[in-house]
Amino acid sequence: VESLALRCSEAREAFDGALRYFAAPADMASDTFFLLWDEFFVPGDLLAGAAGEKERQCRAAFCDESFFGMDDLLVLWDLADPEPGERPLLRMPSLTRTPPATPEAALAKPMRLS
Repeated sequence: VESLALRCSEAREAFDGALRYFAAPADMASDTFFLLWDEFFVPGDLLAGAAGEKERQCRAAFCDESFFGMDDLLVLWDLADPEPGERPLLRMPSLTRTPPATPEAALAKPMRLS
């Protein structure tokens, strides 16, 4: 439990540091902070105004449950032409846990992406 409390404290300190760096209010919630960045990089009006190949690529990149990359952002912002054809679906890896050998190992071993 102490290890978990320490990690929680470290995460809070890192988030507070990010808030200070961006001159955000100290009491800003993390969901508000990240939604602000989401709206900055992927504004809804750009998605709503997409048509044709751009709409197809942007819908696949930003509206499906997959990753999006720099190429997708460039297309969204009209800095690159959309690629014709189907976009490969890049799913986010699931979080899994390897069974710990001991209770101490359970606290010490972080989740890994698979």
